[in-house]
Formats: sequence, structure tokens, C-alpha cells
Amino acid sequence: MDRKISDKKYREKNKNMLVEKHKAYTDINKDKVSDYNKKYYTENKETLFSKIECECGCMVSHKHKQRHFRTKIHLAYEKGANSVVEGGGLEGEIDQSTK
Repeated sequence: MDRKISDKKYREKNKNMLVEKHKAYTDINKDKVSDYNKKYYTENKETLFSKIECECGCMVSHKHKQRHFRTKIHLAYEKGANSVVEGGGLEGEIDQSTK
């Protein structure tokens, strides 16, 4: 059996146990985990906040790329809707801030 498939099945089958193990590890090693996270953040701050242009035309920070993929604008682009307008809205969308 392919290793990736067997690993995935194992994680699906033992999800609760793995979550509990992770929680226990982070509770026991709070300082170690906190230091690691701080070090990672400071070393990769420039990358995390660097702006990239998405294929749909929006400028998005690298850190928020996954969140952007779930937005209406990006989903409309993926569906092939070419009605994305400058300013980040969709054509025909009512601006609620002016009311």
C-alpha cells in the first residue's frame, strides 16, 4: 500500500488520539513551544507579511492567502465570472456603507 494513503488513513482513524497527544505535548512543553513559535515568527516575519498578487488580481499577504481563497471575489474568479470590478467588489453588488 502506498505510504501516503496509509498515513492518511491512520490519521483519520486515530484523529482524536493524535489531537490529545498534541495537546498533552504542548501543555507539558509550553515554554519550548512558545520559544519555537516566537523564533519562527521573527525569522519569517518578512515572508509572512509579504504581499503577493493572486491569480484573481487581488493583492494578498502570504499569511492570509488561504483565507483569501475562500472569499467571494476569488471563488467568483475560479468559477470563471469575469465580473470582478476594481475596488474588490463584484458587479451588481450593493454597497451597504452608503446607506
